[in-house]
Amino acid sequence: MLCRAEFKRLAAVASNAAIGMLLLCCAALVNTVAGQPHAEPNDLRWDLAENFEFRWTAVDLSTKVIRGEIFDSYERTLTITGELRVFESEGLVSFEQEQPRVLSVSDGRGNAVPCQFARGATGRWYRNNVWPLDVGPLGLGAGSFTVRLYLADNPKEPVPPLLTELKGYIYFLYADDVLLVDVPFDPNGGWREFEAAPDLQICVDPATPPCPAPLEYIPVELLPGSSKGSWFFPFRPTTPVPLYRYQTWVASKSGAPVMALRDWGRSYYRDVYPLGDYAILRTELHDSVGGTSAIVPTQDSKSGVSDIRGTGCRGQMEQDTHEAYDTIRHVIAVHPVEVKIPFVLRDIPVPSFPPPPE
Repeated sequence: MLCRAEFKRLAAVASNAAIGMLLLCCAALVNTVAGQPHAEPNDLRWDLAENFEFRWTAVDLSTKVIRGEIFDSYERTLTITGELRVFESEGLVSFEQEQPRVLSVSDGRGNAVPCQFARGATGRWYRNNVWPLDVGPLGLGAGSFTVRLYLADNPKEPVPPLLTELKGYIYFLYADDVLLVDVPFDPNGGWREFEAAPDLQICVDPATPPCPAPLEYIPVELLPGSSKGSWFFPFRPTTPVPLYRYQTWVASKSGAPVMALRDWGRSYYRDVYPLGDYAILRTELHDSVGGTSAIVPTQDSKSGVSDIRGTGCRGQMEQDTHEAYDTIRHVIAVHPVEVKIPFVLRDIPVPSFPPPPE
């Protein structure tokens, strides 16, 4: 995997103090106790950039006039929408969902374009339902991204007709491994330990209601000649369809907080709190008999920085027609490392519109 392979390579060639210091800094990134601010995760990984493709798909130039007491002001925003494609997913767990960071913008003559770069919301906000990535021969379309550039506010300042080059980067999350850790849907089971992660323990909150009972159905009378699609199910439940509801707590025996990949309310930002040895990607509902799982559509988590019980994971989902889930599955990344993947967008045409009247 990326993190361990990189450490081994560095250790093999560590023959001077500079490389030794680099190794110590990388180790500190992964092992820093959550709750302490840390620097940028690492340098731009151009060696990994070839595993991804960033391409622009649409460009929009908008202007806004803001009336003031003495004089009017203008805002011009260039919005570039693009697509991300993944070609190699080994060790890749997730990627940031917010706007990419912009490093530089050049016009058709190679000159820097005067503009401000929108960085989006504070912190990093990773997608929690990406893993595992199913990359085929043509790669995997992993979604879209948006870059916003705020141009000079002088309406008479010309806008370049072409952006020759736009450089930036986006955060990706790699890990040594991903564990599937299951706990029975039992609010009275107490804290449980696991062979796959002996330094972790998980419990179901005592306030969690028990699993819903299997649904019973009665046939529904149909009119002659009624159409039947693939969704056709001529029965209705005899009782209102209940919800699976759960709350679990994940804690480390070392006392260090276990961090969530996404925190409800964005309480603990990744640029302030490192991920540590584990990251909770998401939770699922699992059928231990049938071997099926479902990603809970309504779920969230909160890192265990300020709660002595640990990291809280909660969710709810309407009971499915056929499934009977009896287990809460925790999808956990082991030794997660944030990586900055650079990209370059080229030859971006800029729309034009007439200048404002004199």
